[in-house]
This record gives sequence, C-alpha cells and structure tokens, in this order.
Amino acid sequence: MRKPLVLALAVACLLLPWAAGTALPAESPATESASAQAAPAPLTEGETLEEGAVAFFPVIEYPFPPTPEGVPVVFSFPVKNIGNQTLRILSVYSGCGCTAMSYTENIPPGGEGNITVTLNTMGYGGRAVEKSVTVRSSAANRPETTLTLKGLVEEFAKIIPGMVNLKGAAGEALGQEVVIDPNARRPFEITGVIVEPVERLKADIRKSQGVKPVYVLTVTNLEKNPGRYASRVILTTDSPERPELKVRVHVHLTAPQPSPPAQAAPARRPVPGT
Repeated sequence: MRKPLVLALAVACLLLPWAAGTALPAESPATESASAQAAPAPLTEGETLEEGAVAFFPVIEYPFPPTPEGVPVVFSFPVKNIGNQTLRILSVYSGCGCTAMSYTENIPPGGEGNITVTLNTMGYGGRAVEKSVTVRSSAANRPETTLTLKGLVEEFAKIIPGMVNLKGAAGEALGQEVVIDPNARRPFEITGVIVEPVERLKADIRKSQGVKPVYVLTVTNLEKNPGRYASRVILTTDSPERPELKVRVHVHLTAPQPSPPAQAAPARRPVPGT
C-alpha cells in the first residue's frame, strides 16, 4: 500500500508545475528582439539606396489654382536621391523668360533637395498657361527631367485699350480714355493716380455709377515740342494681390504745319463811267 501511494505523490509533484504554467521560463524581451531582427523589414523607398546617383521626383507637374495676373506662382518640386552616391543637379533651364529657378546643387545619398520654380504671370491674364523647365543631373536613371507648371491666370482687371497712343501735331489737344473693369471675383478700389513724367502728361480717374461700376482714366498730353516719348500712368489700388496697375503711354508729336500765306484780295477794276 505504501509504494503505490508514494508513486502517486511523485507523479502529482511532476504534473503540478505544468498545470500552474510556471515550469517553463518565459522568453526574455531581448530574445524576442533578437528574433525580430533576424528577419529584416522591407526598406521604404527613401531608405533604398541603389547603385550610383539615382533621382526620384515624387511630383513632376504642378496644376496651380486660378491665379490673378501679376501674382507669381511659386512651387518647389522635391527631388530625392535614392542612390548610394551624391546626386548633382547640373543645371535647370527654361525656354521662357517668364520663369526663374533655384535648386539644391548637391544631394547626398538618401537625402532630399528641391527645384523651386517661379512663374511670372504678368501678361497672361485670361489665359491657360503651361510652362516647363528641364533639369539636368548626374542621375544615371534620368539625366534629364521635365517639370511643369500649368493652370489658369485670371485677369485682375480688363483694361481697354491696353495702351494709350497719342499722335498729332505739337500744340494740338490730344487725349484718350481708358476703361478699367475690375474682375468681379477680385474687386478692388483705385486709390490714386501717379503720372511719370508728370510734366508731360495729365491723368484723371473717375468711377462710373451703375450695376457694375468701372473706372474711366483720361490721359492728356502736355508736351508742346515735336518728338516721340514713352510714359506711363500708375494706378494704386487697395488690393494686396495687385497694389498697382500700370498703363503704358506712347506719344508721337509732329511739327505743326505752317499756315498757308494769306492771299491778297484782288484789286477792284474801276467801273466805266464813274
């Protein structure tokens, strides 16, 4: 009787730790970390370093929102170097004088730079514009990349006519009216008039009354001598987007024609018999 009892107690002692769940030591956090490091996680695009200098442009075209004429469009195109050698930006050029560029010249492996493009919208009011620049670099995968800005340039105001032309004889009264019609989406007030040079021109502005008020600019020549000259009238506004509007003026004064000599009255013949 004693031996079976001892044997049963021994078996119970062996099974008790298993039932309590404490017989096997838990794996330490260091061991878990080591197990996780054994299978490396996939690298992200920015962490992938390929052979040589490799350029990656996340954005190559920027559709800008409707922008009033005279307000520049500025956008920085990011460029990443996902290669294991320094990426050199050799040049950025455009066939249009309406764009200006600045850029990061050297981008280290895994680094990021920018190509900043500025579009001058003056003269493009009321038109859809698309302008591109070409980036030349030391990248083996794409030594040349085209970056594009495109969008609508809104007219800040209709100016009719766009330029004042005064032509006539010196001393003759010469003047012209110009209508300034503000964009209904971007209303503004004209706050002042500046004439350059003031001794040659006179300019007056008035605001018409109506459902849609417009401004009427009257430009008058003051120069008395024959010749040609260029001038301008600057209209100051209360708009932070376009604080000034400029109206160009060309004047051509010819020498006055001499008056024909007065003809003498014919002599009266005497009447016979008087």
